[in-house]
Amino acid sequence: EAAKEAHLSEGSKKEHHAVVSIIPPPALRKDEEATTVVTCDEKATTVVVCDDVFYAEYERTLFKRRLGDLEWTNTGLTDKSQESYDNDSQDLKLAVSRETIYVGKRDGKLFQSFDEGSSWRDVTPSLPFHFTCFNEITFVDSTVYVATDEGVLSSETGAHWRVLTDSAGTRPIIDRFAVDGPIIYGVSDIGAYRLDTRNQWKQVSSEALGETVDLAVLNDKLYSAIKDRGIFHIALAEE
Repeated sequence: EAAKEAHLSEGSKKEHHAVVSIIPPPALRKDEEATTVVTCDEKATTVVVCDDVFYAEYERTLFKRRLGDLEWTNTGLTDKSQESYDNDSQDLKLAVSRETIYVGKRDGKLFQSFDEGSSWRDVTPSLPFHFTCFNEITFVDSTVYVATDEGVLSSETGAHWRVLTDSAGTRPIIDRFAVDGPIIYGVSDIGAYRLDTRNQWKQVSSEALGETVDLAVLNDKLYSAIKDRGIFHIALAEE
C-alpha cells in the first residue's frame, strides 16, 4: 500500500554542493527604433544536464552550453511545425547520455544526435507503431526508453526498436520513468511497474493515485509526486 511521505529523513539527504548561476539562452530581437539588439526576457524550458553540458529549449529551439562557456550554442533543432503549435500543451521531451541525444517533438517526431547536437537524424520512420505524443524519454546505460501515449519503446542504436509489454502482451501506457542503477520503473494511471530481466513490465502496485508529475527511487522506495495531493511512496523491497 502506498503511504504519504511528508519529508525525507536526515539519513536520506545527500551531500550539498555549491549553487552555480547559469546564463539563460539568448533570445535576441532587433529594436526597430534604436536599431540595437536587446535580450528578450523569457524563460527556458525543458532543461537537461549531462556531465558538464546543459541543454535547454528556448523559444522552441534547442540550445546547449558547456560549463564555463560564455554563451549558448544553437543546435539547429527547432520545434516549430504547425502540428507542434497545435499541441502547445505538450513539452519537448529530451534525454541525453554523453554525446547521444534523443528529442521528442510536440508533433510526435523523434530526433537523434550522436555528436552533442551538432547534427540530427529523424528516426521516426523506424518506430514500430504510430502514436500522438511523447510522455517521457530516458536512458539506462546506453539504452534509450521512449514512453508514448501508445506504449513504450526501447533501443540501443535508434535503428531497431523493441516494443515493451507485460507478460500478457499488453502495452502499459507509462507516464513517468524512474531509474535506479540498471533498473527502470514506470508509473501509469493504473499503477506502477518495473521492467524485469526479460524486458517485460511487472506491476508492483495497482493503486491509482492521480496524475504523477514526477517519479524517483530512493532507499528501496518508489516516490510519486501526485498533482494536488502530495508525495507518496511504495516500498519496493516488499514487492
